[in-house]
Amino acid sequence: MTVTAMLVGGQSPPLVQVVVDDAPDGEAWTLTGSAAGTTWTVPGGVGIGEGDQVSRTDNLAPGNVPVVYTFTSTSVIESSTPVIVPFGKRAVLQTLDGQRTLQVDLRMGSDAINLPTSIASFRIPGRSRPVHRYDVLGDVVSELRILVPLSQTKQFRELLASGAPIVYRFGEPVVDLDLVGVIALSRVSSTEVLYARQERAWDLQYEISDHPLQDVPVGAFSWDVFDAAFAGAEWDDGFDQTFATLTWDQFDTFDLSTL
Repeated sequence: MTVTAMLVGGQSPPLVQVVVDDAPDGEAWTLTGSAAGTTWTVPGGVGIGEGDQVSRTDNLAPGNVPVVYTFTSTSVIESSTPVIVPFGKRAVLQTLDGQRTLQVDLRMGSDAINLPTSIASFRIPGRSRPVHRYDVLGDVVSELRILVPLSQTKQFRELLASGAPIVYRFGEPVVDLDLVGVIALSRVSSTEVLYARQERAWDLQYEISDHPLQDVPVGAFSWDVFDAAFAGAEWDDGFDQTFATLTWDQFDTFDLSTL
């Protein structure tokens, strides 16, 4: 068995396509990525093997560090050679499906951490100390302070427009924060424009969230990409001719951005 990881797609940053050539039949499996001490499950990266190829697309990898993908089943543990996803800036914000992405710079203050408590105190007559009701400590609540070019304000607002949680991915370590996280935004605000740099400073208050679409495989290419690749062509001289020599497994992993 081999696990292959490669960069695909024409977007920036590119996606990672992970291909397992032979998932053992009838065995439960997981596909995870790891980099710089952070580990995550690839979207759709849990299943039951059918003795054939498994292909998944990862849009959760951090940038500029070696990433290794590991396939684990009852009888097999196999890892890929490292792959590096290039980031041009310190962080990437994206929708859960990865169809909208925006590379941004971070400002001072993005490394703050607040861990909310769940506790209530009750004073009891005749006792000097209160009694308490409590629950588990909350996960990180914090603020991303970012710089977005004024020319990309519309793109930024479209990325956030649905109100759904978004993904942040760092292109370099930010002290002890996770390199990748899913966050739900509680406030989005801006009070400053850097006119000399033509950038707007935004403050994103957030809470760490579970990935609501973790079980859903990510498509590397939308139908819009497919349609653009074969615009004006008939099936016979377009699709059929292009893929005539490929197997279905090869078609499943074909990089449409190369057409």
